[in-house]
Amino acid sequence: MSNKIYKSKMKDENRLLGKFVNISLIPLSIIFVLLFLKIIVTEISFHKMIAEMVEGIDYYIEDIVITDKETVEDYNGSESGATNYFF
Repeated sequence: MSNKIYKSKMKDENRLLGKFVNISLIPLSIIFVLLFLKIIVTEISFHKMIAEMVEGIDYYIEDIVITDKETVEDYNGSESGATNYFF
């Protein structure tokens, strides 16, 4: 195979690869923009929902009551002296 034929084949392959990259880059960039817009819309709606919430109507803040407390005595493990709280 002569050098000229090999170089022309390489140019054709590079052109084909360049076209493939250009064609695949367009849908990927569109998907990225749509995903970014979806994140922005979700963030705006979340902040709007949080701003409209009223304490005591949409959610309740309750006091935590500890019903039992237990200390684990394990001298060989890493949890020696750990305290478990039961709510």
